This record gives sequence, structure tokens and C-alpha cells, in this order.
Amino acid sequence: MMNGHTSLNSDTSVSHTLNQVNGQLENLYQAQTANASTSVSLNASSNQQSAVTKKRMFQVRRTFLLIVTFDVIFMVLLWIIYNQIKNITIDQAFINDVIKYSIKTSLFDVVFTTLGSTGFIIAKTCVFTISKTDKGFTDYGILIVSFILAWVEIWFFDYRVIPHERRLREACSDTEETNTGALRNFRSDSNVSQSLLCTPVSVIEDYDNDEDYEKQADEVVDKVWRIFKDNDSWLQESISSNGLDIVLAKNYSKWGKVFRLTSIIPGCRDDVAELLFEHQEDMSKWSPTVNDCRILEVIHHDLYITYQLTNEQAQGIIAKRDFVNLNTRRFIDDVAILAAQACVYPQMPPKENCVRGENGPTAYIIEKHNDTSCKFTWILNVDLKGWLPQYLINTSLANVQLTLVESLRNYLSRTIEISSSGSSIGDITT
Repeated sequence: MMNGHTSLNSDTSVSHTLNQVNGQLENLYQAQTANASTSVSLNASSNQQSAVTKKRMFQVRRTFLLIVTFDVIFMVLLWIIYNQIKNITIDQAFINDVIKYSIKTSLFDVVFTTLGSTGFIIAKTCVFTISKTDKGFTDYGILIVSFILAWVEIWFFDYRVIPHERRLREACSDTEETNTGALRNFRSDSNVSQSLLCTPVSVIEDYDNDEDYEKQADEVVDKVWRIFKDNDSWLQESISSNGLDIVLAKNYSKWGKVFRLTSIIPGCRDDVAELLFEHQEDMSKWSPTVNDCRILEVIHHDLYITYQLTNEQAQGIIAKRDFVNLNTRRFIDDVAILAAQACVYPQMPPKENCVRGENGPTAYIIEKHNDTSCKFTWILNVDLKGWLPQYLINTSLANVQLTLVESLRNYLSRTIEISSSGSSIGDITT
């Protein structure tokens, strides 16, 4: 009986152990299946992003190739017209300009050298003997037009193709890093699941994006504070008609051009900070430069993710821009800092009908001036994207700052007057 009882207990123990192992293996299989499907989804997303990137790269390169093709065809047409004016057949012109080529008398070579031959065209202009041919505009025109078209191509390639593809490569690289990090986490989860076979179950911490946002907020506050404390080499960019508001500018190697507006506005520090941070969705009601402003997510009471849509600037030359920012509120040495910087927020992707701008280190900085007013500093660093002359961007951004601070001053003045009137009525009633 003892042996039978022992055998029964042993069988029961073995059966229980096998059931545990089978359950753990089943959990491991389900986890690996989920990881595999997520990996496939990430790969599909990466492939889709790559396909979109290639498509966008093809569009801008197609424009460049169209310009180059037009250049070549146009130069061939000019060469044919040139020979027709001189009553020379195409065959005879080919023999004279190609078979019996001479840099002093031939113009056919210009057709094939406009893509990268600006130096050659300049040299040819110096040595080409126009006296041996019929003098006329065509002799000069082919050289001048070739020079202009070659520089149009170079300018377009430098200002449109190269920057556009560089931004796409950076975006693609960020996507690959994100996917790689996610896959690495999945592999780690798989390893932990395997360890369940021989170790007790432990609590696995699940981190979300809040920590990343907190880190980015710390970084942007540090940046704007350093810019705020930097008082060297700022140059005046613009000034208001009454002289109350001054816009300065300075170029930084890390961030590019930074604009800095300084002004005195009515109201106490805390009220102004609350208006510009907690009630920023009302900004479109008092600022003519803002079309829409929304709080997309409240991470905590001092950290928001926001969306802002601006109106057209420079009489419509600069189209509407929208921005997705990480906004944070901090206090340093009794100074209120409302800092912002562009952030990634998948729930608000770029729109087809609007250009997505990017804010660098940007902030409203509010200090106490006296009992009824405060000192307002606006540090602005922004990339408007698009194809815009720098002087137009500088003028537009300076005007935006002056317009907003004047609108803010008027709004605060009206608010204070209404509050004062309400208080007076309350006192009379009492």
C-alpha cells in the first residue's frame, strides 16, 4: 500500500508538473505569435514608409529632370533655328559643328554642356569669334540662355532636391530606429517568457512615452534658459512704431536664427502665464496670427501636447503652417517659462493641404515688472519649411511677434478694465 500510495503521489506530481510546463509553453507560443505578428506589422509599416519616401523623392527629382530635359530640348531647338537663319542645312551644320569641330566657330557643343558646364560657357564666351559668323542676337543668345538655364538647374537642385531628400532620409532613419527599438523590446519580452520555465514570475515594468516627453521638456527648458541668459551679439531685427516692442535676432550654430522679442505688458506674472498656457485654446480669439489652437493631450498639469494652425503671412506669400508642440511650464528664480518644441505625435500626422512647420527651442518668458505689469520675452526659433527666401522669413517672423504682443497687450488691457468695472459695480451694490 505504501508503494502504491507513493506511486500514485508521484504520478500526480508528474502530471501536475507536465501541466504547468504545457501551460507555460502555450503562453510562450502565444507571446511569440503576437511578437511575430507585431514584427510583420512593423515591417509592413516600414515598407509603406519607404514606399512613400521613394514616391516623394521621385516627385521632386522628376521636377528637376523636367527642367534638365527642357534645357536640352530648348538648346537643340535654338541650334536648329540658328542654322536655319544662316541658311545652313542640318547635315551641313552637323559636319561643320561636329565633324569639323572648333571651339571658336562651333555652337553645337553648347547643347551637351549646359548640365554642368558653367565654367566652360564662360570660357567659350571669351574665345568665341563672332566676327566669323553673322552677327546677331542668336550668337549671343545661345550662350546667355545656356548660362541662365545651367544656373537655374544648379539653384533648383541645391535649394529643393538636396534639402528635401535630406529631410526624408532623416525621417526614414528615425522610423527605422523606432522599429528596431520596438523589435528589440519584443525579443526581450520573448526571452523573459522563456525564463518563466525555470524562474518565478516577476513584475515586468511597462514604460510609456511620458518619460520621453518629460526628458524632452527638460532639454527644451535648458535650451531656452541658456538663450534667455545670453545677452551677447544680438542684432535688432525690427521695432514697433511706438518703440515699446523690440525684436532682436542672433544666429546659433545648433539652432539657426533665433528671434527674441522683449516688451512690457499689463497684468501679473501668474495671470499671464495661465492665459498663455492653460487657456491657450482661446488664443485664436485675440491673436490675428493664430487660426486654431488645441490641447491634444494633457500629460500632467504642467506638460501638454498642443496643435497650432497659423494664418497666412506676408500678404499670402507664406501659406498657412501648422505645428505640433510639446509645451511645458516651469518656474526658475521667480521667472515663468512656457517652453515649447516640436514633437512626434502619431495621432496628429501632417495634413496634405497644410505645410507642417517645426519649432526649435521656443518660449514665452514672463517676469514681474511691478504690481500692475510684467516683462514679456518671446524666444522664437522655427523652421517654416517650404521654398521661401530667408529675408521674407525674417521679416514675417518679426512682424508675427510684434503683432502677437500688441494683440496680447490689448486683450489684457480690456480684461483688466472689465475686471475693474465688475469690482466697482460690486462695491456699489454692497
